[in-house]
Amino acid sequence: IALWLAAKDGDCYAIRLLVMDGADLEARDSQGRTALHIATQYGHQAAVKTLLAAKEMRRMARFGELPDSVFFDKFKKWIYSLKQRSCKIFVLRNRK
Repeated sequence: IALWLAAKDGDCYAIRLLVMDGADLEARDSQGRTALHIATQYGHQAAVKTLLAAKEMRRMARFGELPDSVFFDKFKKWIYSLKQRSCKIFVLRNRK
């Protein structure tokens, strides 16, 4: 529920904290919407980008393209380096 509320409010800082804490990005509300759907519905472009970046980083970690420790280290640095409402997106990709 907290991730859905953060998405509805466009609160990128809260989204990052919840994702770091293991929030389910695919969880659906009673209407079948994910946090990504909710952020899109309310026009929060920065929150949409934050959720997409989180999904991509989790995908990379799951398939071994990015070790879990790197995922969390990058997300922590991201949180501490940005102000609460500035939602710039940095996605790292390991290319072979």
